[in-house]
Amino acid sequence: MALVIERVSYCSRDYECDNFCGSYSKASSSCSCHPACELFRDCCYNTLDYTGRCTNSNDTDHFIDDVLPKFRNFFQCTTDVISDEKYWMISKCPESWTGLNECDVTGNDTDVFVGRLDEGLSSIPVLSRNGLTYRNIYCALCHGEDISGLSPWTFNAEGCEDNDLFAADNLTTKELIVLLREQCKTVAILPRRNHPYHSLSVIPCREISGDFIDTCDEIVTNGNVQNHCSTIAAPLILVEAFSEILFALNVIIYCTEIYNLNLLLAV
Repeated sequence: MALVIERVSYCSRDYECDNFCGSYSKASSSCSCHPACELFRDCCYNTLDYTGRCTNSNDTDHFIDDVLPKFRNFFQCTTDVISDEKYWMISKCPESWTGLNECDVTGNDTDVFVGRLDEGLSSIPVLSRNGLTYRNIYCALCHGEDISGLSPWTFNAEGCEDNDLFAADNLTTKELIVLLREQCKTVAILPRRNHPYHSLSVIPCREISGDFIDTCDEIVTNGNVQNHCSTIAAPLILVEAFSEILFALNVIIYCTEIYNLNLLLAV
């Protein structure tokens, strides 16, 4: 039996990965094109096709399948206040940690940030040898990382009107960042390009909020359908469907643009 969805409307073409490789965070602004997106439940519709073309190595498979899952509970969606980009970073210490904790957010603050220059080391992400991104050096230390194997993220600016901006020696770091944001197309903190995991370690966070259905009915036994239902972050409005079974969906989604596509799902 097949459920044929004759017409489905979705909110934006941003829920697809662009056809280029190199920067996972730039491939889509609404969902994730990173090969680890299934772990973080924010994939685009065509992420698997996209990553299949862009990444194909044993190191990638080991990183996605063996390294990241061990730390999943410690990752939080973290905002870089310099670029306004959001990334998945290890931002919590293990419960067994009894030392100084400059990693976890405190009190009722549930928002996690990096790039706040007045907070010093506590706001600069670091990258481990095996590709794990920690919100700061203190998060890495409470997870047992050797400080000698850590690489701090650095400021990166592209498309600047004046290439001599970095040569200005009479500006503080904060003043320089303000100037770069005014005269450059993009300014962010990113891993050093010479790090072997400089691309794979940057995991965009594309959490979506709203009232939507992300679980399957018990009658659906197709494992692929169930997995995609919970891991793809691309809300749909079901406009009309024809099937031997009537499915009732009560989905509230606000769209500024509507696009149509045809789907055939085996259930």
